[in-house]
Amino acid sequence: MIQITVLDTETTGLDPTMHEIIEVACIQYKKISSNGFDLLSKNDFKIKPTNILLADNKALQLNGYNEEVWKDGVDAGSALGDITEIVNKTDLLIGQNLLFDMRFVVSCCEKNDLPVPDFPTYIDIKYTADGLKKKGETTSSSLDGLCKYFGIENNQQNRHSALYDCELVWEVYKKILNGDLPIGYFTYDSPYDPYEKNNTLGEFIKNGRE
Repeated sequence: MIQITVLDTETTGLDPTMHEIIEVACIQYKKISSNGFDLLSKNDFKIKPTNILLADNKALQLNGYNEEVWKDGVDAGSALGDITEIVNKTDLLIGQNLLFDMRFVVSCCEKNDLPVPDFPTYIDIKYTADGLKKKGETTSSSLDGLCKYFGIENNQQNRHSALYDCELVWEVYKKILNGDLPIGYFTYDSPYDPYEKNNTLGEFIKNGRE
């Protein structure tokens, strides 16, 4: 059985050395055919920040953070322990700008003296989006831009909720598969970093299927 996991985080800023994960979610699927999948589980953890004073206010506004909503949040060690267990059983990760999320997960694990996940090969849908943008087929390679391009309903009130974003990423991924669009496979050690001028590209696969 091939297990696929969609992963997303919400954070208090952009710097994993200073900022924290305040929400992490993943959705697990089992691949049953070339384009067929069964849902296995959904996991979503709100994490209590330990140093909210270092947070970027724009990030908190974007993520909808407030103390009341997060009062029952779990500690980072508990959430990341569960996420690591899931990732370690995963054959393929999928996300949007997934290197950002993985770097935060690694930093959070290290800060809490937890084992770092053994990240499998991953697909970054932003790679496909950047290709579409380069060809002038879309004006934005963001998740919102991809949803608009593929005609996927996108409730902005739910955006930047980690679980909802996972659901959107999955819908985009299925559109990419069905549309025979280019797919890039990457690893944590050989990632796709759209913000590095000399990023190391993983294997490029036209009409890719694992």
